[in-house]
Amino acid sequence: MAVRRRKKLKVTVRRSRVTYQWRAFAETVGRWVRVAAFVGSAAGLAWTAHWAWRQTDSIVIARVRVDGPVPDGWVSSPPIKEGQPFFGFSAGAVQRRLMERFPELASVRVRRGADRSVTIRLEWRRPVARSSDGERWKGIDRSGAVFVLSGDGEGLPILALPDNARGAGEALAFLESLQQSKESWTQRLYKLKISADGEAVLMLAGETMVYWGDARTNLAEVGPKARRLQRVLDAPESAGGVESVRFVDDRRVVIKPRRAVVQRKETHG
Repeated sequence: MAVRRRKKLKVTVRRSRVTYQWRAFAETVGRWVRVAAFVGSAAGLAWTAHWAWRQTDSIVIARVRVDGPVPDGWVSSPPIKEGQPFFGFSAGAVQRRLMERFPELASVRVRRGADRSVTIRLEWRRPVARSSDGERWKGIDRSGAVFVLSGDGEGLPILALPDNARGAGEALAFLESLQQSKESWTQRLYKLKISADGEAVLMLAGETMVYWGDARTNLAEVGPKARRLQRVLDAPESAGGVESVRFVDDRRVVIKPRRAVVQRKETHG
């Protein structure tokens, strides 16, 4: 009986091994079939995508809309034209090129529309001061960006800085504090000159010079000091005009009244 049991056990083991081998073979074949199917599908998708991308060349821009006034030179050389491939450009690359080409633009947004249109939104910088290089007037916005003005920028205060606009940030912060005081004399500000040591000289319309002092001090003191200057200009002593105003310190002010020109009467006889 023991011998028969051994034979039966050998037969059972042999059958289990054959079953395992067939199962392993089937799994291997199935794995390769799945790999082949995946590769075939990927190749088919790649071919389809390539074919579809080539077909996009036939989709062209139907209309280009520009929101906002265009800078000089835009019309003669527009960045995007009607009839160009609709997907033949990068919106981000166009935006960067326009910002570099036109420094007067604060931001540029390029968007594609479902009707095959392209919209370009332009936001211009707002100058708060101007400067001159001897040939052209340039605007300066609150961030300190410098760009060429289309005109002479009449009405904007002239900003004169030493060492090629060194310290422009501090000067613009000082100018903004002056304007925020909303005193009437700030509307007459014609020129702001900052020396290398930070001393500010203001020229008002009517050739009134204001020797302000250090413009790099605490900006919180600019408002009270601007109101003090307004009281000085409104005082009866200033009724005949003021040639210059000098701040001895933040509280004391010395003025130089404008002398009236006396015409001598000639007598004959």
